[in-house]
Amino acid sequence: MSDNYEFMKTSKVQDSSDYSPYVDKQYNNYINDINNGVYTNASLTLVNFDLGQIYNRQKFTETIELYCVLPIAVVAGFSTGTVEVAPTVNSQALCTIKSDFLNLIHQTDILVNGKSIEQCQPFINIGRHFQLISEMSQQDLKNMGHSIGFSPTLDNPKSAKYENAITVTNGCSGNGLSNNRIFTSASDNQIATGAQNTAVSNTANQYKIGRYVDLTSTGDAGTKLYGNSPSLMTAAQLNNECRPYYTVQNNHMVWHDYAVIKLNYLFESLNKIGLVKRLDTQLRLWVNTGTVNVTVGAVDTANVNYLLTPANNTFSAACPLLINYVNGGATVGASIVPASVNNIVEGSPSYYFV
Repeated sequence: MSDNYEFMKTSKVQDSSDYSPYVDKQYNNYINDINNGVYTNASLTLVNFDLGQIYNRQKFTETIELYCVLPIAVVAGFSTGTVEVAPTVNSQALCTIKSDFLNLIHQTDILVNGKSIEQCQPFINIGRHFQLISEMSQQDLKNMGHSIGFSPTLDNPKSAKYENAITVTNGCSGNGLSNNRIFTSASDNQIATGAQNTAVSNTANQYKIGRYVDLTSTGDAGTKLYGNSPSLMTAAQLNNECRPYYTVQNNHMVWHDYAVIKLNYLFESLNKIGLVKRLDTQLRLWVNTGTVNVTVGAVDTANVNYLLTPANNTFSAACPLLINYVNGGATVGASIVPASVNNIVEGSPSYYFV
């Protein structure tokens, strides 16, 4: 029956007033994970979802429309090596999630009626992310990209930088390959003067930074809608609307977000099962969690540099976090990092789930 339904759905004529073959849709409420959001480990975090609540003989379930929502908190702090340093006004632009929310998932597996139909595959986020950006059109990015963690445009390869040495040089945004330069004196493309791609920014990360509403006392001074007193919306109201926001607590920068992952992007089986009754399924997601400690030099000058060694990275798999780079040269403006800082510690020890 499922195959016949899918065939009829693709054969049905669609127009602007009748875009769905469904007569009626009834959505289930969120199903909590088995641990009810309580996790203490600082490496890969195994999250189990039991979908037995939608095991129903009377109603159909469309597996292609299943979503997973992971409320997350990314925490970062500045340090001189011995004491903490208060963040600057523009520190809201320091951290973002890489590319899209699929980077949060390291590996997955799925059980249907107690049988494994997709075995555990490590680094599935890399393959699925590549598949997704290969299949999505520019219109897809603009229409739905924001909901699943994308920007309206993809990362700009012209803004990527490569440093061949373990000990970084002045003005280096990171050892190895990095693409975290978000603000420059130029644009998102080649300029007429200077060496090739010396002042090109990653516009995708500019959109990601704008995703977070700044709720600090001096935040959002441009529109004065948030973070000022009185403000139009509070943190509680933003939470009710699942809006991501940024705040500072005891000199710790905190980015609250809601990672929306369409499950058929992770599981080919859910993309093919279609409309079924009595869906008895268990999902297991291994989420990338951990911390990184970045050594910073020449802060508030044009020569500010980042260095991350393997010993200062506790992520056992891919790191989903990005520390953005802004130097303090006169043509660019003040650095994101305040003066006297020698280390940036960033991590995601406080992932929590519904």
